[in-house]
Amino acid sequence: MQRKLISTIMLIGVISISLFFVGCKFDNKNINKSEKKIYGKSKIQDIKDLLKMYPLDYNSDEAIKDGLFVISDNSIVGGEENWNDFISKVGDKKNDSIIVATISNKGDMRLMYLSYLDNKFFSYFDMTRFKDSGIDYYSSDEYKFLKIYDVLGESNIALVNDESITYEEIENDLANGLVTSCNLFTFKNDND
Repeated sequence: MQRKLISTIMLIGVISISLFFVGCKFDNKNINKSEKKIYGKSKIQDIKDLLKMYPLDYNSDEAIKDGLFVISDNSIVGGEENWNDFISKVGDKKNDSIIVATISNKGDMRLMYLSYLDNKFFSYFDMTRFKDSGIDYYSSDEYKFLKIYDVLGESNIALVNDESITYEEIENDLANGLVTSCNLFTFKNDND
């Protein structure tokens, strides 16, 4: 009788542990997108943790399915409505955030968390998915303005602290090694 009781307890224990591990398995393909997070500079670790939820082998099809704003070869391939919504909210001075995926010509992905919080723009770049280039780092910046420069049929998005700075001045500064802005991404305009 005692042997049956011990066997039953052990069996229940094994089943309980198995169910625990099956139930706790993290499926990073099912990231909760409905709960939008708006973080600023003081929450860098939270942003890093948010972007780590996307797997290292994440691809553009998954990013589009997950609702990210995706740019490949300077063309918008998904999530344009999310970008337009972000720009609209920023124009209305409402806090918001967006995750942008830019795909290199080698297929590597850069994820960027961009937020507008309390009249400041904050960007956080996750370069850990640049497999072939050996780039594996994170960077973050905070700026006062988001500027959209239309140049030669492309929209160039930049974060700046001087609202009056021109695109030519940004290019000059970058050519001279001065960092006056954060060039985020470029995409072709629809009408071209």
